[in-house]
Amino acid sequence: MSTEAVRTVRIPKVNEVGLKELKLLQARMMACDGQLRNFTPLRDRLVASGQDANVTYRQIESRRDAALAELKKLMPPAAHVPPTVRPLRPGTSVLSLPVSPAIFRPPIFGLGFSGFVQMGRPYEGIDVIPQGKYPALGSIYSVALDENTSGITFDGDLSVGPAAISASQYTPELDYFWIHNWNYLVPFPAPPLLSTFTYSFEVGAYADIHLLGGPVTLMSFVSIGESANFTGQDVPVTTDAGWPLNADLTQPGPLYNGSYGSVEGQVTVTRSFTVAGGQTPAVAIVVGAISCQAMQTEVRLDFPSLGDSYITPMSSSGPGRINFNYAPLWEVRE
Repeated sequence: MSTEAVRTVRIPKVNEVGLKELKLLQARMMACDGQLRNFTPLRDRLVASGQDANVTYRQIESRRDAALAELKKLMPPAAHVPPTVRPLRPGTSVLSLPVSPAIFRPPIFGLGFSGFVQMGRPYEGIDVIPQGKYPALGSIYSVALDENTSGITFDGDLSVGPAAISASQYTPELDYFWIHNWNYLVPFPAPPLLSTFTYSFEVGAYADIHLLGGPVTLMSFVSIGESANFTGQDVPVTTDAGWPLNADLTQPGPLYNGSYGSVEGQVTVTRSFTVAGGQTPAVAIVVGAISCQAMQTEVRLDFPSLGDSYITPMSSSGPGRINFNYAPLWEVRE
């Protein structure tokens, strides 16, 4: 291949069309739910400033319901799970699924197999800095993107004004949303014949927090796209795969005192689809961080002596690896 031809080769990408709008609505709905569950501190502040807390509660309910209604328009119906998928027992790995022995059907033969692939280096995705009535400063940004472990280290100092306002003008509504995500495009070996392809991995999110003013909700998400016949095309991300982190930073936790410390969470992704013999499946993976904030808030995503925040994909095979299993779908003829 000539040098000029090498330069014009198009690298396949993760297609994130519509992802920003979807995640903003999901984050708004989940953040409103969190405020309604932990409304007592907001109620006390509103009452102290002479405002009607019941009115604010109903306003938050209305915002949540509106976000949910919009989500129903955007989100596709749940995908059908084929009956050939073999469920995993809790706490087990895809590699623990039985591997089908070889069955010979001249002129071809096939067998099931399991293994893992490395996700590789994460790539930058979308970056959103909110706009609103009051100035929003700072961004969520990458500190390091590890090619060997596929891990992401990130940081940020995110704040919303104004510095001073009368108590009666205060509102706790989470109107400011920062989003930053990263993506991976992972191909897998081809099966010898029509098979059920099952893959699994985990994503852990860990954030070191210094909250200088609340309310703030910090989230992390995983979304995926799948192709049963990857030939170099872009792979659209169409499916939610979970939220490793959804932390109301006004609420203390095991490693967080309500002002500083760390919050963490994890989600396991296990999915299956059918792949034809000789075709290469591929999975697009997007992981991201979202900070939902009200006016007069500031949060740092690091803390002295604790370090930066990070997102780590892994499996039982190690950091940055995805386990997979092939179960052939053959018709046995004597």
